[in-house]
Amino acid sequence: MGRVLYLKFLGARAIQEAKNNGLRSGKPLVVLDRDLVIDCDDKAWACGVRPGDTLRQAMISSPACRVLKVSGPGGESLGDILDILAKVSPYVEPAADQSGVFVDIPLDADPAEILDSLDGLYSKVFAGVSSSKLISRAACDLFMREYLERGKVSSGNTKWGFLRQENRRLSRSDRPQEEDQVSVRVMAVIDGGKERTFISGAPVDCLWMAPPEILSTLRSLGLKKVKDLREVSTSALVERTGDWAVLVKRWAAGEERSRVQALYPPPTLTKEVSFVEPVQLQKELFYGALKELAADLIEKGLGFKTIRLSMAGDFKTLSGNSSVERKFVRPVSSFEVMRVAVDSMLEGILKDISSSGPALSGFSVNLADIVPVQAKPSPLFNTEPVAKPKDIPVALRLALFGLEDKFGDGVVTWGEKDTGGERFNPEIMRREKMLSIWDPMRLQVSEQLPEPASVGGVADV
Repeated sequence: MGRVLYLKFLGARAIQEAKNNGLRSGKPLVVLDRDLVIDCDDKAWACGVRPGDTLRQAMISSPACRVLKVSGPGGESLGDILDILAKVSPYVEPAADQSGVFVDIPLDADPAEILDSLDGLYSKVFAGVSSSKLISRAACDLFMREYLERGKVSSGNTKWGFLRQENRRLSRSDRPQEEDQVSVRVMAVIDGGKERTFISGAPVDCLWMAPPEILSTLRSLGLKKVKDLREVSTSALVERTGDWAVLVKRWAAGEERSRVQALYPPPTLTKEVSFVEPVQLQKELFYGALKELAADLIEKGLGFKTIRLSMAGDFKTLSGNSSVERKFVRPVSSFEVMRVAVDSMLEGILKDISSSGPALSGFSVNLADIVPVQAKPSPLFNTEPVAKPKDIPVALRLALFGLEDKFGDGVVTWGEKDTGGERFNPEIMRREKMLSIWDPMRLQVSEQLPEPASVGGVADV
């Protein structure tokens, strides 16, 4: 799983509705639902119209505005935006209230480049980037509220990441007679591991996953900030919020890992190849398509669990099937794994073909059960070298020196010297020699035994 990008737009629905209804952008446009303004274009914004205004307030601010009444959340109003985001990642999820969009992006993806692809489809965009849906939307809502109140946000680096506001002027090449469009970007990026730091100073309302009545209860208890909520025990919260107390406490600690759902389930990737003339069936013909699919998966931070190979040509199989499928226990994305799987499937098909020298006219490779995966594989075991102590413990040193003082210098033999940070462990000489020292009745065989080689370990005593 990569990072979660949450986007909230102003002016996007007005632009989309104007396009759907064939309206020209000569007059300010206000989108109305149940006598409340839900969106407006940049011209109406410049006149003072704001989302949440009543129709009367909008007409006072912009008497010449055009009013377009709609009903319902209108998820189709972001159709153009969703289509572009679906090319970035198959995991694009509109919010339940259609106020914004969640996008699962790879760890190394640049959110600014994603916003560049959406230029012209909105007037203002507010973006939150973090490792969870909860924090991403909380950051977006928080700084959008600040922008609406102050007309700007305080940009700069913070202890949890950075916040940036950018005003961009976009020229209308398709309509040169019109003024350039000015768009505003506000982006908050929360670094990994800093989710708790960010949410601490946020108001309780930022825990948007909780129902409104639960948030109202928390406010009635005098809890204004999330950090205030942490001071209350879970048992005390259970009396007021019931089973929601456990989840609320977990969210207050920045712990939330729900995944972004696919926009068009189930997500699949398909590569089709056709040949002008039939060619001899060979494994190498498939490698180019597999490399392209692997590069696409790695770029988007995805992996697949099912691969299906379908072929067409002048041949017949004994079973009548020209397609083969393989499933994996875990999601994979590397070219080598795909190559081994396709080679195995081709060997099975070649054994099933009745004719000799089959001719291939085309094939397709379909990848299904696609899920987000880590951009960099994590090792199963910790392979980092562990720092080794350069000195033996003091207690062991005293004990060994005591043996030498009591029984002579030849009793204890040291291992290799400490070179290059390697530990040198003491080595007690062979069991027979040691027992001959401590047991006077034991035969003195140490003189006949060869001197033991130093191997750096501690002998059994």
